[in-house]
Amino acid sequence: STGHATFLPFYLIPWLVMAAQRAVRDIRHSAVVAGWLVVLLLEGGVYPFPYSLLLIGFTAMTASPWRTRPVRAVVSLSIAGGLTVWMGSIRLWPIMAELKMHPRTMPSQDGVSLLDTLEMLTAREHSWEWPSHGFLWLEYGGYIGTAVCVLALVGTIAAIKKRRWYLPLGAGLFFVLMLGEH
Repeated sequence: STGHATFLPFYLIPWLVMAAQRAVRDIRHSAVVAGWLVVLLLEGGVYPFPYSLLLIGFTAMTASPWRTRPVRAVVSLSIAGGLTVWMGSIRLWPIMAELKMHPRTMPSQDGVSLLDTLEMLTAREHSWEWPSHGFLWLEYGGYIGTAVCVLALVGTIAAIKKRRWYLPLGAGLFFVLMLGEH
């Protein structure tokens, strides 16, 4: 109701990651990866497509199937990329033409601090306005609760202890992106 339907494609990203991991084992799944990427692209949101590309790139560098079969990973990603450009050109070319004619400039220096982030994740109720920011609370709030935040911290510590450094590194990468303009 507030224009955030363009974020719904983020729910498709687990399917994309699963397809990408399978594409390393069986190159035919590269078409499935491209299909999911095109769906994300056609959904119209600005963020789901590039964030999914970042996630696939991060997964390619860190996940076990990609590290054990690097040549296959590069081949499958290349095929998926080519198919995505080909099938997604119905959306990509008009976007590029529009941005070339009318560059999208949105001056915004809005960002959130670590305390703001904690409030965003743990505040069950909040006033409609957030005076320290330029947008309404609904633009920021993403309640998951204190328990989930604590579990995330425990999981981060466990990942570090097990020397799975890529998990906190990936979480940190996307966390920094979430903080906004800094």
